[in-house]
This record gives sequence, C-alpha cells and structure tokens, in this order.
Amino acid sequence: MRPIAFSLYIRLPGEGRHTRDRERFHEKSQEAGTKGRQESRGSEDSTIETREKIDRGELDIIPRILVYGTMIEQAEDFQSRMTASWKDLAGIIEYCGPYEMNEVMSLMSASGWVLVPSIWWENSPLVIEEAFHSERPVICSNIGGMKEKVTDEVNGLHFRVRDPHDLSRVLERCLREPDLWHQLRQSVRRLPSLHESAAQHRAYYQEAGE
Repeated sequence: MRPIAFSLYIRLPGEGRHTRDRERFHEKSQEAGTKGRQESRGSEDSTIETREKIDRGELDIIPRILVYGTMIEQAEDFQSRMTASWKDLAGIIEYCGPYEMNEVMSLMSASGWVLVPSIWWENSPLVIEEAFHSERPVICSNIGGMKEKVTDEVNGLHFRVRDPHDLSRVLERCLREPDLWHQLRQSVRRLPSLHESAAQHRAYYQEAGE
C-alpha cells in the first residue's frame, strides 16, 4: 500500500446534521449491508480518473477523500447509483455519513484540504468560511461566490466547473507538490469568531455614535 499524501474533506449539499439523521444512516447502512459512498458527479469522475492513474502506476501516492453528509432525503435510485459508483473506489473515498454541527471544525482540521466542487454559483458558501476558520486551503469550482472567496494560488486552488478532468489535474498537482499545501495554508486568513465579530461591530457602532 502506498502512503497517503493528503486528505480531502467534502460536504454533501443539503446535508443533515442531527443525531436522528445519523441513526437513520446507520439503520440504512445495516439494511443495505454497506455504508455506501456519495459525492457530486464532477468529483466522482475526477476521482475515478485518479484511481485509474494509480492502478496504472502513474501516481505513487494515494489520496484519501472523506465525504460527510447524508443521502437520507435523496431518491432511492440516486442513492443506489452513488453507492454503486463508489464501489470501485474503496481505499480512496470513505463515506463518513452525518455529523453534528459542533464537529465541523475538528473534522476539517483532521483533513488537509477542503473540496467544494459545487456546480451552483453560490453566494457566500459557509463551508469555505469554516475551512478558513480551520486554517485549511480550499479547492473549489471557479465560479460565483467560491471564486470570490478563494483566491487561486493564494489560499486555495480553482478548477473549471463541471470539468472532472481539470479537477483531476488539480488533485494530481496536490499529490505531486507536497509543499503547495504549506504555501497556501500560510495565506489562509483565519476568520473572526462569533464573539470577536460581535466586538468589532460594537466598536464600529460606538465609533459612529461619537
């Protein structure tokens, strides 16, 4: 087995964060006999391409991709298709299921990169702010609020939206350039906490009232 160079954190859209979703997830897993693996189509295709390169011996290091969230509310055919799609990606992708909100920072901090492969334009993606608060560089689609929040080659990396081949190129670059993570992480600006933000706003209002 080759060593793992880095790990990626991915959150499913519309994910559940409650204990009842986690319980339902485990019940579903036991019924199906598998945990299942799910993700967006673009990221799925790029991961398959990366796996093929590993199998051909073109990559010396295996990435680890952790997927968090739930498919409970998704259509059964969608769940079945995703579960089948990830079957051949064992050892690269691990579907971790639902999580509690207070676990977000620790889960992100345990990963090297945060991947946001959304095909939507987004406005102000909370997942990116959480990633920066966890001091993690972000790999994201090059559109909308994602492009605005993440500066390419500064605090993260962009890839062409809906282009699994370009995402595969970016992931392969991360594998081949281990110093890149340290370089980008140094430029990640940690966001203020809730209490720090409130104190800043209070100071602004006090200054404006003088």
